[in-house]
Amino acid sequence: PTFFLQNLYNSSWGGAPQAHPLNGYWHPHNFGVDLDQNISFLRKILEHYKYLQESYKMESLNMGEIATELVKDKAVILTQK
Repeated sequence: PTFFLQNLYNSSWGGAPQAHPLNGYWHPHNFGVDLDQNISFLRKILEHYKYLQESYKMESLNMGEIATELVKDKAVILTQK
């Protein structure tokens, strides 16, 4: 979890964040272990995501939405050749 949070923080250093995906997921069966710590961690993620969304238009996409965007991008590249 700390690695993901550090990546999220790093994505906003030095101006606009880099255009690369951050994959964050939680196994629901593990969330209840150390519940207070996990809620605190989740709150930090959501607060920083809100900052990135408001400042840089960061988007939250599921894997299906990412696949759709990749297919669109590939189609654009192929039609430009």
